[in-house]
Amino acid sequence: DATSWENRLTSLRTIFECWISVQKKWIYLRGIFKSPDIKAQLPTQTTKFKSVDTELVNMMKRIAAKPGILDLLQIENLARQLERHDNTITMIQKALGEYLERQRQSFARFYFVNNDDLLEIIGNANEPTKIFPHLSKMFAGINNLTQVVNETGTQISTQMISREGEIVEFTKPIDLSIGVKEWLFSLCENMVGTLANLLEESRTTLNADNVDLSLEWLDKYP
Repeated sequence: DATSWENRLTSLRTIFECWISVQKKWIYLRGIFKSPDIKAQLPTQTTKFKSVDTELVNMMKRIAAKPGILDLLQIENLARQLERHDNTITMIQKALGEYLERQRQSFARFYFVNNDDLLEIIGNANEPTKIFPHLSKMFAGINNLTQVVNETGTQISTQMISREGEIVEFTKPIDLSIGVKEWLFSLCENMVGTLANLLEESRTTLNADNVDLSLEWLDKYP
């Protein structure tokens, strides 16, 4: 009897260890693969995950119908099924990691954000306001952007705002309706260009007006 119970408990421990591993990864990926952008970018991995998702949900329903501990041992090859799902999900995670690395290589400031934040940025490519909270992680001096709709109905940004609340008007507006990486590149260029122009303007004003380095002059420029 002791040997029989030892074998059952060992089998159950194996099932639970694998189950916990699979469930953690599955819950994490389930939220990610709800994003239309991620589905479009990773069609093969989306198909694989959808297959695993369907099988796991059906398995959970079957277990829920008979939730007794020992009933788990009556499900044929349950441990092997979970191991197979675990391997598939691990491969999906690896592919997802490689995809995120490619995104970082194409826009270096993505290295400043973790995987979850980067996935949120990519997954909300069509909703700039959901990306704004991550700007301070990528740009040391930018905490937020203004967002307005121009006369053609396009979402644009005309100002950048620092953590301290300082507002700087862009030399030219940023089109937020293009791809997320594209407008982030535009933000980089506009940030540099705007500050360079304002620095030159401040220097010219100082020389032309023969003014001292007053607080009024300092406050006029970022």
